Amino acid sequence: NSSIFRLLSGTVRFENRILNKKTIQSISVFGRMPSSSPWNFFCELSALKIQDVTSAAVVCDSPSAKIAIIPAKVFHQYADKHHEFRSIFYPSLCRNLAFMLRGLHGRTLVLEEGSKNV
Repeated sequence: NSSIFRLLSGTVRFENRILNKKTIQSISVFGRMPSSSPWNFFCELSALKIQDVTSAAVVCDSPSAKIAIIPAKVFHQYADKHHEFRSIFYPSLCRNLAFMLRGLHGRTLVLEEGSKNV
């Protein structure tokens, strides 16, 4: 399903994009995740309740990485249509990934300090 993406190779970058009339004004990179991470499903951070409103996206660092921007709305629509995904994977996935991104959980994920206007 095109609503959910799995990172097969490379590294993904978590970005916060400031948009003005569909034009990107600035991009802040605030984390990276390698394909070796066991948590390789992604959605906007607003879906994880990390930020109330965000244009954050998961973006390829590597041209060989098979991943794309996933709006929170699309992620939730997929979960609503696939009850087994929602009931089995979605709650624990979001909870664990949210903890990792907040630095409260170790595992494989290590966030790096990002740079402005990349």
